[in-house]
Amino acid sequence: MSFDDFNLYWKKHLIPGGIRAWRKKCSELIWKNEMLNSRKVEDLFFYNHKGEFDWNRTLQFISNRNSNCTSWEIEKEDVWERSYKIKNFLKELPTYEILYKRDVNMIETDQCIRCKNGVENWDHLWICEKNELTIKEVIERSISDFEEHLLNEEKHEEVKLLQNMNFSFLKILYEKSEVLIGKDKYWELIRGVYNGKFNKVSKDKDEKELINELWLEQSLGIKKSDKRVRKFKDRDIESEDKNIEIEENN
Repeated sequence: MSFDDFNLYWKKHLIPGGIRAWRKKCSELIWKNEMLNSRKVEDLFFYNHKGEFDWNRTLQFISNRNSNCTSWEIEKEDVWERSYKIKNFLKELPTYEILYKRDVNMIETDQCIRCKNGVENWDHLWICEKNELTIKEVIERSISDFEEHLLNEEKHEEVKLLQNMNFSFLKILYEKSEVLIGKDKYWELIRGVYNGKFNKVSKDKDEKELINELWLEQSLGIKKSDKRVRKFKDRDIESEDKNIEIEENN
């Protein structure tokens, strides 16, 4: 019999069952503890006197254990999704501010190369004037896309529920955050943090589930928006590199 940090083997055959599940649970709890006690998320706790957030749903989302991913199997897309969500939650996405501090590829400035109007930090990434859409436009478009998706699947009852809950959902998102001072609650959504108020929109089980799905759709919409930002950033970098190359040749 042999073992490593995570698995138990008999004649080189993996032994599934209780020991393996227990070790996975330990790893999960260690990961949660390290992340939630990180200085990088202090802003989510400092003013959170009223227990604003649903941490079970939040951690479920960040670890990618939502309706779009039902197992812990490691796949390339799943690894990318988890990595993105964790970095976004910690505000550690590869912005120019972070890349400059880490001296990545000899980057010479932390300024936003798209608008050239300030440091490209995590906040700037979402509000840059060169973004294709504003945050509110992304949110409202995501609701429209979700409704269209339900219609395509002929889920007419869900469409009615969605139309009835749209106002309440947006009302929460556009309220001032009790925790992220000076920001609206949609900034919590951008971080991947589930506000507990969404659990109180309705007592009906189906409506609660639909609210959760709508929240997930909003998160996907935000992520797609970030992809558009990165696409434009890559295009701008490529264009800038070509201009430098032309100048050097001349």
